[in-house]
Amino acid sequence: MRFNQYFQYGFWIFFLCGNHTFYSQETNLRSEFDFSQIDFANDTSVTISGDWEFYWDTILGPSDISPDYSLEYLPEFWKNYGVNEYSSAGCATFRTKIKLRRDRPILAFQLGDIHNSYNLFVNNELVRSVGHVTDSIKGSVPKWLPQFVVLDDTSEVLEITLQVSNFRHRNGGVQHAIVLGNVDYLLSVKESVSLADLLLGGSCMVIGLFFFGMYFFYKKDKSTFYFGLFCFSFAVRVLIVGSRSLLIIMPWLPWEIAIRIEYLTLFLSVIFFLYFIYFSFREQTSKLLVQLISYIYLVIITGTIILPASIFTYFVIPNNLLLLGLIVYALIVYVKALRRKVFGSVWAIVSLGVLLIAVGLALSEYANLFIPSPILVSSAFLAFIFAMSLIFAARFGKAFSDVESLKSAADIQNHKISEQHDLIKDSIQYAKRIQAALLPSKKMIQEKLPNSIIYYNPQSVVSGDFYWYKYVENSNDVILAISDCTGHGVPGAFMSIVGISSLDKIVSTNPNISPSKILEQLNSEIREKLNSDIDEKVQEGMDVIICRISLDTKSIVFSSALHKMTLIRNGEVTTYSGCRHFIGSHFKKGFKFIEHTLALKKDDQIFMFSDGVYDQKGAATGKKLYLKGFEEILVEMVNIPVSEQEDYLSSKIKNWQGTAEQLDDMLVFGWKVN
Repeated sequence: MRFNQYFQYGFWIFFLCGNHTFYSQETNLRSEFDFSQIDFANDTSVTISGDWEFYWDTILGPSDISPDYSLEYLPEFWKNYGVNEYSSAGCATFRTKIKLRRDRPILAFQLGDIHNSYNLFVNNELVRSVGHVTDSIKGSVPKWLPQFVVLDDTSEVLEITLQVSNFRHRNGGVQHAIVLGNVDYLLSVKESVSLADLLLGGSCMVIGLFFFGMYFFYKKDKSTFYFGLFCFSFAVRVLIVGSRSLLIIMPWLPWEIAIRIEYLTLFLSVIFFLYFIYFSFREQTSKLLVQLISYIYLVIITGTIILPASIFTYFVIPNNLLLLGLIVYALIVYVKALRRKVFGSVWAIVSLGVLLIAVGLALSEYANLFIPSPILVSSAFLAFIFAMSLIFAARFGKAFSDVESLKSAADIQNHKISEQHDLIKDSIQYAKRIQAALLPSKKMIQEKLPNSIIYYNPQSVVSGDFYWYKYVENSNDVILAISDCTGHGVPGAFMSIVGISSLDKIVSTNPNISPSKILEQLNSEIREKLNSDIDEKVQEGMDVIICRISLDTKSIVFSSALHKMTLIRNGEVTTYSGCRHFIGSHFKKGFKFIEHTLALKKDDQIFMFSDGVYDQKGAATGKKLYLKGFEEILVEMVNIPVSEQEDYLSSKIKNWQGTAEQLDDMLVFGWKVN
């Protein structure tokens, strides 16, 4: 084969397999091969490679005579005969004679790809027809399918007539030499080639599935995905090109689809390999170069899908150049990665070396230097895939080693954390007991305020909501506070302790103090303790309502910082809002808390509460309860005995909350006038 043909096919020949021994003999006048000295016993085969009679643009039968012929070499594409004398599209007839021994064993022909349809005659008998041979594109049916023809003719001279037509491919003629040999030997070779293809293709598919599985469970590493795609496209190409096992299994597959699959898998294999390199060694790879090559292959792949085979088959030429450049670039990337001690770079270089060996074996066979075993060639390519997979093995091995080290360190940390957790848990439980001790008991409150309820439901172990109570004996008054501190849990609990101690101090100093004055002094106490005057950005504090209930006159005086109080009288709801300043904030000059005075009647019921109750979201709706919804519950609740109201309220809130997470501490105080 000419040098330009080697160059054209040299970069993708590793997808082809075969087993040929070349033999040629030329005469000056007619084509004739003399194999009469070969007994074809045992492992013997020859290729009918040499000069054949070539009749251009005509389809001759075995008995037809035409003086217009030339001697041309087979295997070869006829566009390479002469100096561009023949176009790729057309038809031709090839003839030759083969001399054989009469006492030979049973022989057979092994035929590979002949572009794109052909009829084979032996001594006037049609022994094989692939596709439909015509002298024009009309009615032409291309087909590629390896053929094994057993020769029943025992004549000493075999006259071979080969009719070929091509109107849909860029190359017309005989691509692979016809092999003649002992039928048993050729069958064994055929089986070996098929087995090698199935082994290589099947193994690549299994490896591809494995790496798809890896990507499914760990999508951050896209290199596994593209390696899986590379293995799959490589496998399909091996099965559809080598011994064409896929076409043998699916002989009904149209040639137009098969040829597109053949070329698409070639182009896709290259682009998948490029992206595998990019995602495996991203820091060593140029993103701009990857994008540029991707755009080129987008054009090539789109053209392969929509253009006829006579055009898109030419795309293999730029692909070969790109593939050669990619191999060189891959070597540069791998060397960079090796210098930076990137895990897997050693196996990347090994895989590239194995690839070059595999390509070298295929090229040596194609150049007739020596004939390697098809199992050896397939094993070389399988070793290339395996070496590439070792890139991931090296990385995962390091990852597992790192995980074990981290696990060991994590176990030590977990033990320390567990100890700290136990200490913190014990401390919080102790804080809960302290907070509970600071809160007045329900029994203490109900001694002076019978028919009262307290619903107290912290979000966590300790609460940022608190209630405070003080009985002033000389005036027979009860001072009550309902407060919601900034935050909840431990931070809120700390604020609640500050609030309780401050209230104790304020009222103990002046038992007759009014609710509004309590709020003003409480604000000063909180700001002083939190150094809020120094740092105006401090936002810690509390919302609180203070009420002073006269047990003698059944009247109530209250003042509020952002909290509300609800009065229910004869089924009518009246809600009073507090001033829009929280305790702990900076008040403007002249600001005073507003006080409300109410004369209570028998069966009136008042409620003071934190916003954690009506801000709670319901699992069914995903919306908050809101104040209106909470007021509806209170209206229903006043119609049942006070002794049952706390349980009723708890049940209503739980039903509303459902499976939704509790968002804040909840506190409700209620008192019914008797």
